[in-house]
Amino acid sequence: MRKRTEILLLLGLIAFFVLIVVLTHREGIDVTQAHAAIAQRSSYRTMPEGYKALYLTLLELGYPARRHTHAFNMLPEDGGLLIVADPFFRRPMALKEGEELLAWLRKGNTALVALEYHAEFLYGILGTTDTDDPREQRAQLDALDREWFRAVSMPPMPVSLPAPVHLGNPMRYVTAEPLVPSFLAERAPKLDTYAYRRFAERIPLTGEQLAKIGGVVPLYRDAEGVAVAYSAVGDGGIVWCASPWSFSNAGIASADNLNFVLALANLKPGAPVIFDEYHQGYGAQMTVWHLLPKVSRLGVVQVTVGLLLLFITLAWRFGPAQLPAEERFSRSRAEYLTAMASLLERARATHVVRERLSVHLRRELSRRLGVPPHAPPERFLAANASHAVVDQALLERVLRQLLHFEGQKRPDADALLRLSGEMQRMLRTNVGG
Repeated sequence: MRKRTEILLLLGLIAFFVLIVVLTHREGIDVTQAHAAIAQRSSYRTMPEGYKALYLTLLELGYPARRHTHAFNMLPEDGGLLIVADPFFRRPMALKEGEELLAWLRKGNTALVALEYHAEFLYGILGTTDTDDPREQRAQLDALDREWFRAVSMPPMPVSLPAPVHLGNPMRYVTAEPLVPSFLAERAPKLDTYAYRRFAERIPLTGEQLAKIGGVVPLYRDAEGVAVAYSAVGDGGIVWCASPWSFSNAGIASADNLNFVLALANLKPGAPVIFDEYHQGYGAQMTVWHLLPKVSRLGVVQVTVGLLLLFITLAWRFGPAQLPAEERFSRSRAEYLTAMASLLERARATHVVRERLSVHLRRELSRRLGVPPHAPPERFLAANASHAVVDQALLERVLRQLLHFEGQKRPDADALLRLSGEMQRMLRTNVGG
């Protein structure tokens, strides 16, 4: 019955650890969402600037769309298309993240990066790590913003589409067309754009930046300037778009905007289309378990299983050993001695008794006389003669009887009993007193 209780306790402990692991893997979305007045281009948002329409459309078309709620150093290994939509950067993108993202792209993956107002993404992948001064970092960020973008002025013009309103000023849609033949030009010959900035005609890049993204090649241009560009990164690349609106809920159905995304998603058929939500302010809680490599996670699981098997094999208890109920009483010394004597008598092991008597006598004399326990009998006699601690005549007789019994294979039990009595009387007698 007790073993059954211990098994239940062990199973409960295992279930507790499993529950903890499951809870740490649940996707807990932060409540730190952007203010409603700020355009947040998230696949969770149904506002015109949100990307939920694109996310649901991809799912309906059979594409494995997913939301990524971790930093870029935890992008899925199966790769695919990453969509980064002008993040407000509730969580700043670290330079280390930029390095991990570039490594992910070099494996043949693609990123669609739609930037209009926030150049922090550029600094995340092109910034240098030679300074920790916030003012210098801000200066580098502002320099990237000036080098990559230029503002455009679009006066109100009558158009066939409903004119959007931004801060009370009407703007018109502009259609961008391909500059060079490509698979994008074939699938999406027209891309409607709506933005206040365009990419610069020529973007100066340092040698270090060229090594990271391999240049910036214009792909689409509209009446206001370069709307789409491309940077090769290893076997993959980055598609830059100056109009995040083009893929939002308000613009995805316009012109060939949806076909533009589908053409990028089809570069790796079956690979996921990943929406960056981490830098939009939606993030799953991370633990040390998430940061461990897969090999380390497998090792932790194996060690845990091994320990559980060890607990089960070695003992069912988690406390000190418990005697059976019928054994939980103390035995008297007389009962122990009687049982031991009966056992020795039935086994006719009187030589064991002789050896124990000899060892006991030598230890006592060694302690009292200062003679080594393994010294010959003559030395004990000489030491006791000079400094008597026991009766000398009795000591000679006891030693002589022990020497006599050592030549016998099974000494007589009665004779050993008499010898034991003489030894005890001799050792208890205080000659010096």
